[in-house]
Amino acid sequence: MRRKNLLSINSSCPLCDSTNTRIFLKLKNKNIFRCRDCGADHVNPIPASEEIDKIYRSGEYETRAYFKDDTILPDFIKASETIFAYKSEGTWLDLGSGKGEMAKLAKNQGFQVTGVEVIKSFCDELTTRYGIEMKCGFFDEVDLPKSYFDVICGIDFIEHLSSPAKFLKKIKRLLKPDGVLYLSTVDIDNIVNFTGSALFKTSFGIISSPAERLYPLEHMTFFTRRSLVNLLRLHNFEPLVLRGRSYPIERIKLGLIEKMFFKFAYLIHKLINKNMNIDILVCFADQLKNMSKKISVKKHAVDSNVDRKHFDSLIEKKGRVWWGTSTRAGMRRFEIRSKIVSELLEKYNDPKVFEIGCGAGAWTKTLLQLNPSLKLLACDLSEKGIEVAKKECVEYKNAKFECRDLQSFASVSNSFDAIIGNAILHHIDYDSFLAQAFKMLVPGGFAIFFEPNMLNPLVTMQKKIPIIKKAMGDTPYETAFFRWKLASSLKKCGFIEAKAVPFDFIHPLLPSFTLSIVESLGKFLEKIPIIKEFTGSILIYGKKPL
Repeated sequence: MRRKNLLSINSSCPLCDSTNTRIFLKLKNKNIFRCRDCGADHVNPIPASEEIDKIYRSGEYETRAYFKDDTILPDFIKASETIFAYKSEGTWLDLGSGKGEMAKLAKNQGFQVTGVEVIKSFCDELTTRYGIEMKCGFFDEVDLPKSYFDVICGIDFIEHLSSPAKFLKKIKRLLKPDGVLYLSTVDIDNIVNFTGSALFKTSFGIISSPAERLYPLEHMTFFTRRSLVNLLRLHNFEPLVLRGRSYPIERIKLGLIEKMFFKFAYLIHKLINKNMNIDILVCFADQLKNMSKKISVKKHAVDSNVDRKHFDSLIEKKGRVWWGTSTRAGMRRFEIRSKIVSELLEKYNDPKVFEIGCGAGAWTKTLLQLNPSLKLLACDLSEKGIEVAKKECVEYKNAKFECRDLQSFASVSNSFDAIIGNAILHHIDYDSFLAQAFKMLVPGGFAIFFEPNMLNPLVTMQKKIPIIKKAMGDTPYETAFFRWKLASSLKKCGFIEAKAVPFDFIHPLLPSFTLSIVESLGKFLEKIPIIKEFTGSILIYGKKPL
């Protein structure tokens, strides 16, 4: 079925269907819209099919540098090794094959490979020289057998699509029930993209080529890590492997002055975050446990496993999860948060509380000291953390500790008066958990969380600069929040009185003698516009309607 030869205007985000979008860049040949809800960018309006055909089937496109660049081969090898760990034989569909680097690796492994590519000369070479079956055309136009492929692989492919949702629907028809899908694309949440767009805006469009290179004419959708994961989960896929990858800046053709700006931005980016690409391997959600049982999970596999090993290691070495528990200022932060929760619990008769991510129980203990008879269930994915927490809180008979993943509570409903957590949401898919938390609360119950604020300079350095991140004991993937989207996330799940407010200027390294002054001053600063946005934390609260 051929595409319509008309401009199709997409007024909503192609990833999350939100209409809360705005024009981000007005480039020479297209407008880039940004979704305020998921952070992804997309082209609006979508070019007509004749324009798209012209881009891909022109002789210029197949001479692009990345079709000749040998530096990309290690990336393909690493991707293939990731896939082979889960699927080592069977049928393979290669999307946007290009010169066939990935298709050839799969064929050498023993897979029966089918490729899809729009450039005819590439298809002819892969067929005649390497014996790979090629379908020449656009993916949405070619006929392929249903429930046939063990592996579907699209490297630098999904960003070319105007409707990723339509693409995933077709993928679900083609993939076997126990098959896997591998995708790789640029993560636009990086300093290089920020620099390119900033140059364009501050020069009023005079310096346009960096932005045009970063948003090339053939790309229709631009992802962040979070938006891609959420899109895949929306279509019943779950990550097996999720990781970042660097991107050689040399692949972007630039003038001398522009190259200087980009080199500087890229240098900063490599210092604070080496990843400009998202690599993700997924399977159908109902196959996740089966896939995990087939092999041992590799180094960068499912985030919860990485976190579990990380926190177990921290507790083995230092006896704690967070370094701030060893300082008076750090413990004062816990006391303040426990007091807030305690005051909220006063309205409930014999409340039941569920704490997520209790770690080694440091915050849990300060809460129980204020509420010795509190009926509390605390969970964490670290078995060693739970062991320490049990010992720390052994005197509190109504407190129970369990080593469980949050997904194991999916069937629990109307069970808790309060769900609480300290510095935990930024480790998990918080959108999914908030929906789960709403279900777990009794009518009239509340959820409250305290999370790091990315606008705070010290938090930004800790989360973004690898040396500091490692020294502070952070996990490889954890980040921090900008508060503005959090309240809307709560409201979407059904919460009322939802808020995400700046909170707490106390840093764990503050000397003890300064605490009372900083605490009093902080309460004052939390009320001053602009200044309050730089607090160290964010207080997130929502209530389930009666």
